[in-house]
Amino acid sequence: MRHSWLVYLAPGIVFLGTDALAKPDFKLDAYVASEMEVESFKNGESSHEGKVEIKSKRKNGVRAEFGVRFRSQENDVLIREALVNKKLSGDRRLEFGYGKKRFGLEYGYGKTSRSTIDRSILYRRLEVFTYAGRESMIRYYKKMDSEAGTTGYSLEAGHSEAQNTSTIGSVQTPLNNYWSFGYWLQLQSDHIDDGQQFVWATMPTLAFEDGQHLFQWEILAGIDPEETELRKTVGDNDRVLFAGTKLHFEQKRPLEDDEWWQWIVQSAFIYHDLDLMGFNTVSLLAGINYGFDPIRLAFNVEGIGSTTRIDVNDRNFTESRAKIELLYEF
Repeated sequence: MRHSWLVYLAPGIVFLGTDALAKPDFKLDAYVASEMEVESFKNGESSHEGKVEIKSKRKNGVRAEFGVRFRSQENDVLIREALVNKKLSGDRRLEFGYGKKRFGLEYGYGKTSRSTIDRSILYRRLEVFTYAGRESMIRYYKKMDSEAGTTGYSLEAGHSEAQNTSTIGSVQTPLNNYWSFGYWLQLQSDHIDDGQQFVWATMPTLAFEDGQHLFQWEILAGIDPEETELRKTVGDNDRVLFAGTKLHFEQKRPLEDDEWWQWIVQSAFIYHDLDLMGFNTVSLLAGINYGFDPIRLAFNVEGIGSTTRIDVNDRNFTESRAKIELLYEF
């Protein structure tokens, strides 16, 4: 496989950037990571990536954010964020530019703060449907504060390079110092061959977090834009509804000094078509992480069993995989 030379230069770029930008006007965050994936527990493949994110200090309440990622699999440099963030009264913020669509709990966590190597299969499915991804957007939000007991909310409008337009609303409210409830709704207008197609997705969530333990339960439902468009091409105007759920539990235990270890268990279930319940995917992931700041070594094993629309009685596990990753955070 080809490897981007920029990936191998990423550590040097980061160190140079750190020295060049070591001014009080900027904050620089970065990481480099190497991973090995074994698909179907047979075929191995390695990849490397890095990310550099720069945030300016606020001036008159305004802050700029810019992030780029280097990934050997894509052999390219990708802009991940290019945002302007304006502080309004209280804890309210307004940001606009290019960034990720924040739909669901997982998009509150980045690569270095997420315990799993990749996002869950539920969110990988959202990316296929374009309910997740990156776009030009404007977002008004206030973060939830569990200790203060204040509710967080967000309203976002965006437009993608594929000419799709989306609106995302969310609310997160603390039930006490540890438990919280959240709800997301996304309305999307997709550009298709014969005009526009209107679809939606919704996600209620329940979460527990106390510093060492994290529990999340997410329920997802919506319209499958790909299958719905395909049916329209053959004269069938019925919309294809899908649904899914995910349970996630992790525990982090401190060791000596800056050392720690963590275990993760995650399960997910997706009904691809609610009119054909046998057409589904089930996933079970187990992981263990060891950290010695700023280094993290992660190992994930994920079993994925799927049926097809043609044969709902034949479940295959070809998507199952194991992954190991070494990550260094600056």
